Amino acid sequence: VRLAAAAAANVTVDGLAEDPGPHRIRVVEVQVKDKDLGRLQANLPFSGTEWVEATLVDHGVRYPVEFRYRGFGAVHHVGNKRSFRLKMKRDGAFAPYKRLNFLNPKSLNMVNVDLAYWIAQRMGVATPFEDMVFVRLNGRDHGVMHLCEQVDGDYERNRHLGTEDVPVYKGDFPPTNVRVGLQRGPLWKSADNWEYLGDADSTEARRKLEGLVWAVNQRNLPWERRRDTLEKLIDVDAFLRFAAAIKVLDTRHIDNYHNQLLVLSPRSGRFYPVLWDPILLFAPKGEPFYVAHDALSYWLLRDPEWRWARDRYIAEALATLHAGGAFARHMDEVLERIGPSVFADRNKYCTLTQASQDVDRYSLVHWALSARQLRTQMSAYWDRLSEQVHAEDLRTDGDQRTAHVTGSAVPPLQITIEGDSLAWDTSTPGPDQRLLAFERDTATGALHFTWLPLTARA
Repeated sequence: VRLAAAAAANVTVDGLAEDPGPHRIRVVEVQVKDKDLGRLQANLPFSGTEWVEATLVDHGVRYPVEFRYRGFGAVHHVGNKRSFRLKMKRDGAFAPYKRLNFLNPKSLNMVNVDLAYWIAQRMGVATPFEDMVFVRLNGRDHGVMHLCEQVDGDYERNRHLGTEDVPVYKGDFPPTNVRVGLQRGPLWKSADNWEYLGDADSTEARRKLEGLVWAVNQRNLPWERRRDTLEKLIDVDAFLRFAAAIKVLDTRHIDNYHNQLLVLSPRSGRFYPVLWDPILLFAPKGEPFYVAHDALSYWLLRDPEWRWARDRYIAEALATLHAGGAFARHMDEVLERIGPSVFADRNKYCTLTQASQDVDRYSLVHWALSARQLRTQMSAYWDRLSEQVHAEDLRTDGDQRTAHVTGSAVPPLQITIEGDSLAWDTSTPGPDQRLLAFERDTATGALHFTWLPLTARA
């Protein structure tokens, strides 16, 4: 019923848009021999790693490329808008990128993932090159798609940060053509569960990854030693910005099994993360403020100073994106830019969930309503998140001998109590357990408390 309704709306409403105007996004023309394309389509997903010769036409120039279908799960292989990947020379039409994915968009509004990447970039998080494009395959409109760089060892070279490959590790599910199913275990259980990418020497990178996995798995390691070890192996600030972005995006599509990318910086000698496949408003409702999306983030979010830094990045992002209106303005620009291409698209398919039955047709009505819904829901979510970030409802009472401090604020709060002779009694009644960490100023005798909610979980 839903597919039939979408198809009817697609024909009825889109039929009114006979002249949508010129495209404002890049048009990508790909040509593959019909016999090769038919052979690949007939054996999906098991043909998903077979490359065939193809041609990319850009402004009349014909570039030789290689073509294959891609994606984990049937969700990428059903419907008439199948996701695919191109491999090309570095000096080709998309220089300097050599591997690009063309993905069936993961929302009726077409721009959910594109906007998520833009937000993360504004927050200082490393991301792949990506954009919205209109694809023609063998002379037929394939439609609006999301273009995204396939991250590899040339990630830093593509950004003019070096001239050689750097070590990159990918943590993800194996390709769908692996008939035996999932062969790798949780990423932070063993360095063997990460895939090495690129041509750079992996000797040093492998030892550092093994050390990082070891530190993550030591449950009884003294915190000072754990913190010192982590600071030597990872760019802590980059990971805290990454954690802040995950909270601002409200995504949970990055976990202990997939969508993880680690780049070893030749400048610092430490790993930093690259965001991969974020989806706005993807997390389940009611998640705690300090949710750990994987085993490494569990330890990062147990340190008061690091929590403070993450929360500061969240607050800064909300001040610009939400209160300052930057997100709303950018979303307007993106929708205006892809509008003519959405109107012109006669192959309207999108992915609604990770289930193959939810690769659906859509219409202009679906597109407009979904975009409006995304705007409304993001605003409501950021309102709630702002309340959490800025909550400071501490209350104090007592007499000259005793002070009672109570409150339910979520972010870390610092409290200073001064006196000639101080004793303390910390209690955490109720289910909302909290930790009160403190240290004494030897010069003044003041006690400095840090109020920390224990809501982080693996």
